[in-house]
Amino acid sequence: MIAQNQQSFVPSVPVAELPDTIELIREIDRALIELHGSRLAKLGIDGSGLFGHYAALVATGAILRHNQIEAFKLVREVLPAYDEYVVLRAGLGELAFLLERAGLRVIACEPNVARNGALKAGLDAFATSTSERHGTVRIDNGFLPNRIDGQRSLAIATDFVFDLPPEADDVFCRGLLGLDSLLINPRLFIRLRESPSEQRAAIDFLCALGFAESAEFPQAGLVRVRNFDLRSAYGGDA
Repeated sequence: MIAQNQQSFVPSVPVAELPDTIELIREIDRALIELHGSRLAKLGIDGSGLFGHYAALVATGAILRHNQIEAFKLVREVLPAYDEYVVLRAGLGELAFLLERAGLRVIACEPNVARNGALKAGLDAFATSTSERHGTVRIDNGFLPNRIDGQRSLAIATDFVFDLPPEADDVFCRGLLGLDSLLINPRLFIRLRESPSEQRAAIDFLCALGFAESAEFPQAGLVRVRNFDLRSAYGGDA
């Protein structure tokens, strides 16, 4: 159930000056399809950093997926404002660039070297485009950011699956505790979790670290958890 009485989204520029959600999605998709379609033709599937997953999305003409779009809508319309937004396993940066165009300060984390190169190519392309930029994007080459500048941060993990057992890694766990909040897709958190019990285990893992479940968004397939210690330190229950 969606939590009630939450602080409204507050962009860094007036909402009236920002494109609407559909326009932003189309803009980001169009720009990334053009850029990475060209890179794919020149560098190939592996050299471009797209690999099979993103190469297939480029072929369909739409890179942004349902969970990413739903996460963006929650950030823009429902969740309280944060100082900084962290996109985990940012891929080509599609969600990070979408958040940036909405006037937010963003960290895009992508540990894969080749894909990180594709992410940087996107950042360079947007930096030299004629589109007005309202926020900022900083790229980090880790699973988690090595630093967070804002006091309140929301990490977004719509597809955070990889072939490692980081929940047993103390450094990874401590890194998670540096985040104020997490908005995750439990089905695709750390590993693929098809059953409800496996998805519940993802939330239980975070709660065992010190997070508390604060809001569930069933239509989006996403859950937000808050860091209890940081929430107490900064005040408020938003």
